[in-house]
Amino acid sequence: MSIQIVNMTHTYMPGTPFESTALKEINLQMDQSEFIGMIGHTGSGKSTLVQHINGLLRPTEGKLVVYGIDLSQKNADLKKVRSTVGLVFQYPEHQLFEETVEADIAFGPKNMGVTGEELKERVHEAMRLVGLREDTATRSPFEMSGGQRRRVAIAGVVAMRPQFLILDEPTAGLDPQGREDILRLVQRLHSEGTGVLMVTHNMNDIARIADRVIVIDYGRIRFDGTPREVFSHVDELEEMGLDVPDASKLRRMLKDVMPDFPDDLFDAEGVAAYLLQRMRGDRHDE
Repeated sequence: MSIQIVNMTHTYMPGTPFESTALKEINLQMDQSEFIGMIGHTGSGKSTLVQHINGLLRPTEGKLVVYGIDLSQKNADLKKVRSTVGLVFQYPEHQLFEETVEADIAFGPKNMGVTGEELKERVHEAMRLVGLREDTATRSPFEMSGGQRRRVAIAGVVAMRPQFLILDEPTAGLDPQGREDILRLVQRLHSEGTGVLMVTHNMNDIARIADRVIVIDYGRIRFDGTPREVFSHVDELEEMGLDVPDASKLRRMLKDVMPDFPDDLFDAEGVAAYLLQRMRGDRHDE
């Protein structure tokens, strides 16, 4: 496994009157081959967890091993971890500051010691991966649309060639087209071999594109499974203050008039296919 977390707990300001435990005995294994969605209510501990994986925080208790590096140890190679696991914060375009697109994308690799032709290659490869045209390289990122600026910010992380990419609400604040563009970008990066952990509040997106969903509730893992498994717990998720995919709500409504409606259908395509099958069966019976 690429990332292993064993009995990890994190407490902010321990031993003070402001002591607060954000994560409690987390046990997780994540592999680079996975596209993982992480959901949870505000303050559930999602951001604290992903910052551990990138080495920005250290466990108070327990063990965290990222690509063979034990981050529980004080002498852990944090620079290597951060080049292996890329972290894209919410609204990353707010962190842009260079005069040109290519200069902003090059900033991270340069700090890693990359120079010359390799630096140029990384910048242009990252631009290609995120769907930025070559002629935008010399433009100011501040003259671009919100969706384009977000692509530039993601490209800056991609240029460091991480093996695993964490994105915190990557579609927040974007219009529908911009959101769809970013989701396609993330899917493309995953298809080319990058592991993905995406934190989001958009259940429809996560149900559609993730192959695994982790639910965090008050610092603990409440559910961990396929979208089909996790989103079958409609009542429990709503009790946690979480939304569920629209198709899951429709499934619950249909259960009132169709008691035998399958409990494990949560996506729009699955619900539509089942209803079509039922309609054809009813016509055949007639």
